[in-house]
Amino acid sequence: MNSSATMQLPFQPMLSDEPIQIIRMGGFFNEPSLLPHRHSFYMLYWTTAGTGLHLIGFREYEMLPGRVFFLQQNQVHQVVTYPEDGYMVLFNQMYFQAFLKHNQQMEQTGLFDYFNRSPFVDLDETMMHTFSYIVNMLKEETAKVYNMPLNQHYLSILLLYAGKQHLQSNHFTENSVQADLMRKLKILIEANYKKERFAPFYSEILGLPTRKLNEYAMSNMGIMVQDMVAMRRLAESEALLASTDSSFKTIAYELGFGDSSHLWTFFKKYKGISPSDFRQKYKQINENAQTDKGCI
Repeated sequence: MNSSATMQLPFQPMLSDEPIQIIRMGGFFNEPSLLPHRHSFYMLYWTTAGTGLHLIGFREYEMLPGRVFFLQQNQVHQVVTYPEDGYMVLFNQMYFQAFLKHNQQMEQTGLFDYFNRSPFVDLDETMMHTFSYIVNMLKEETAKVYNMPLNQHYLSILLLYAGKQHLQSNHFTENSVQADLMRKLKILIEANYKKERFAPFYSEILGLPTRKLNEYAMSNMGIMVQDMVAMRRLAESEALLASTDSSFKTIAYELGFGDSSHLWTFFKKYKGISPSDFRQKYKQINENAQTDKGCI
């Protein structure tokens, strides 16, 4: 059985052929899109004036002056209301992988962690000035003849500053043995969550007893490995239910539940409502959403 559920999600490509783009929020959209969607690229949202409302994985976050969001490739989100002004920095996978190549400790850590419930950082006044300077330099360079090394340099500085301040603000330990282990675990879960939902699969690959891996997960994440996998499956379930017309059976197959009854039980356990009630909640939004060609 071949499922096309994932492909039915609204999917936004880069707005031009350039691998990195800087866009001002102020006045760019006629109206925000209310339809949850994915991107083929990564993004930084930086609010400089006014407030807005951002949903990432169907969780609400305020867009406040000085607040920077990082959005993963393929991560489901929607901006319900845009702030008065700010910057959106769009960049492709090549740029992000180049950043991680020289900063491996940042992968699936802090701001760049798919499991992170605080996917933003609030810049202090000093960092606001630094961000403003670097973004403007990056904007100037992207308007010139394409210069990948320099553009990559400026983008990496932005990501490093945002990532390190997020770690400091949330009191994360950046280089401990456990932090590195959790980073590797999250990468494994992201690659295997649809098929492998039990801890022994991950503990065997990481070379640890399952009990010890669960202890580390509880210490660092507050939940055990199986629940980490469940949270990732839940996020994908929400996305497919809200943004596709796929049957419960198709979604269950797509996410490795076997049949719709298992999906139903799982969703009700972790979300507190049934899949049909969740889908109905977003049905009117999806029907009324007016997608804009430039919507991101």
